[in-house]
Amino acid sequence: MKVLIVRESYFGNGTKVVDSVATAIAQQLGDDAVEVVEAGEAPTLLPEDVVALIVSAPTHELSLPTPKTRRAAREQGAIIGFEYGLREWIDAVEVRENLMVMAIDTCTKISSVIGSASKAAVKGLKKRGFTDVHRGPSFLVGGTEGPLQSDEINKAQAWGKEFGAGVLTSVA
Repeated sequence: MKVLIVRESYFGNGTKVVDSVATAIAQQLGDDAVEVVEAGEAPTLLPEDVVALIVSAPTHELSLPTPKTRRAAREQGAIIGFEYGLREWIDAVEVRENLMVMAIDTCTKISSVIGSASKAAVKGLKKRGFTDVHRGPSFLVGGTEGPLQSDEINKAQAWGKEFGAGVLTSVA
């Protein structure tokens, strides 16, 4: 039983959130029950032992990052190790119906209301044929480079703990 977390992060805020979520899930399910991978390295054929999937990306222009917004982030000092991210991974991953999928993101307060990476991810995953897809929380940042707003790490830990407990319940 494993939870796979596929992330895309450029200024480190999403990485901090995902690491906090993963740690909290591991406390519920065990250290070997969580795997975090960058979208550019994520498997397009999900391993059979994956019982839940979390996808995470920063909100760029009220949606998932694109090649254009990644270039703009790079120009602002972002560290980008891969040519493609979560948007492209969603287009490439083989569909597993009935797999529990949650989408989370980092965003500014205003974009969380209008549009976000997690909303776009949910739409993309459902369009591809994933059937059990839901939007999780958005984690607020102060601007393009961050930082995370106060208490967002605690929010991530609490959400991860709740998610891990839900996974235990669903596979029991």
